[in-house]
Amino acid sequence: TYAIRLYQPARGQGVAKEFTQRTLKDFRAKNSQAKVWLDTKSTNSVSINLYRKIFGEPIGEHNNRIFFATKV
Repeated sequence: TYAIRLYQPARGQGVAKEFTQRTLKDFRAKNSQAKVWLDTKSTNSVSINLYRKIFGEPIGEHNNRIFFATKV
């Protein structure tokens, strides 16, 4: 499970992007064949924009959640 929450003073500084990229890189180094997926609320435009930068376009949407995944 991966979760990140940033409070207002830390937002807009690239902290979430850096943390997500480092976490993904570390995980992939240890699990090179694993597929990583995540989801966020469909109303969370900040997270959706971040995940689009890292994962590309969403792979689906269900019950007000948007899903992203890495390619194998």
